[in-house]
Amino acid sequence: MATFVDTCTEEEQLQSLVQYVFNLKKKSANTENNNNAPSQFLNECTTLVQERKNRDALVKIIGEHEAIFSEQNDKDIESVVNVMSALIRKLDADTATSMSQKLSEAVAANTTDRPLLRIKVLTNIYQAFDQFSSSRYHTFMTLAKFAHESGNSEMIIPKLKQLDKWLSDWNINTEQVNKLYKLLHRMLKDSNRSVQAHKYYVKYIQSIEKGKESTPEYIQMAAETVIESIQLPEIFQFDHLLTLPSVQALQNDKNHATLYKLLNIFAVERTSTFESFVKENSDYLKSVNIDHEAALRKIRLLSLASLGTKSREISYSDIASNLSIPEDEVEDWVIYAVSARLLEAKMNQLKKTVTVGYCMQREFGQAQWESLATQLKRWQSSIRQLNTVVDQIPQIKAQ
Repeated sequence: MATFVDTCTEEEQLQSLVQYVFNLKKKSANTENNNNAPSQFLNECTTLVQERKNRDALVKIIGEHEAIFSEQNDKDIESVVNVMSALIRKLDADTATSMSQKLSEAVAANTTDRPLLRIKVLTNIYQAFDQFSSSRYHTFMTLAKFAHESGNSEMIIPKLKQLDKWLSDWNINTEQVNKLYKLLHRMLKDSNRSVQAHKYYVKYIQSIEKGKESTPEYIQMAAETVIESIQLPEIFQFDHLLTLPSVQALQNDKNHATLYKLLNIFAVERTSTFESFVKENSDYLKSVNIDHEAALRKIRLLSLASLGTKSREISYSDIASNLSIPEDEVEDWVIYAVSARLLEAKMNQLKKTVTVGYCMQREFGQAQWESLATQLKRWQSSIRQLNTVVDQIPQIKAQ
């Protein structure tokens, strides 16, 4: 079992690491009949330690990660990597960042050999650095990628609740943030968490720096985000996408102007507009991998939501006309909308009307803010009247 004493000098700790790795390499060399490599490693590292070239010695030790993970005792492996992390922390900031990245990548080099141990070791490396250190960003990137590739994404996903705080702590640039968002999108999508994954695509295009929204890479990302939002059956809010510069840039792009028109339909238009679009662009939906029937279902539900925002009572005939469906299917579509939490409503089969209690706002602009303000004032007035009545109760009892 390996023993590393924290009270030792850096050079003594390094020399202990060198000796430990040498013993592992020697054991392996005896099996493979390669007796020179261990001695060469020992001599080179000992020289570097004596010359106080600690970084170079650590690079050589990290390079022997296969030998380190040949150790059968998991605790020894954790101990070795913890000592390396502690030594890296003592280097200057820039060197420590690059070295922690090397160490993390070495641990993550094999996704099939004891992946749970490697995830634990990577987590230890992450925890070894100060919460404001950019080393945490690089380590977390490696950890998330490794967990995804080794089939252990579920060990990382619960931690994402803290991601916004971490990004603030790490103080990293937009390119680094977007790199992480793309990785998390892929990881979540492969874990059958498509809606959660989509949120990171939206975050990605929201973070695009002003002036760069029309570059080919970001145009493509915006297009993929829009397509995904239409494809996902759980997503019904689209107006926020229209406010993003990278999405707005689609309307002037020859390859994606049609997609922008389609997005605008799902944001504010009705079923009839969608049907006209399909007639004019018969092959378009298939070309962007959007299922026609699923898209038609979504625009019908959205059209029903639009009706609900304009009137508290809607006739079956108005619903049938707006959704382009037979009147005898109206009740089914109301149930679908209620199930999707787009509205709360009661149906009167005798009067053939739907009374809306709550309805999702498809767009929230100035008119919606004014409507909300009016409603709040109405509630405020009702509460004042109620308070007046309550204040009068003691007087009434006294009489």
